[in-house]
Amino acid sequence: MWKIFLMPLKYKEILRILKDFSYQKFHQTWSHERWYYLEKFWVTVPHHDELVPKTAKSILNDIAKHHSVPVEDIIKKYNIKL
Repeated sequence: MWKIFLMPLKYKEILRILKDFSYQKFHQTWSHERWYYLEKFWVTVPHHDELVPKTAKSILNDIAKHHSVPVEDIIKKYNIKL
């Protein structure tokens, strides 16, 4: 697990990353959305204005794992503020 402090990420930033990595929204229950990639990998994203750093880290780690890329590359590519 990587140990980088993240500032809270906006929901719109996470949404942009999910769409760029070809995730599709499957369904929503209350304030939580389920996003799928290739119908076998999924990520649950809370639909809030900002995501707390621990939640953002978890989502970014899942995306990196599903696509076999280092999470640092995602942080760099999307200029995520640390």
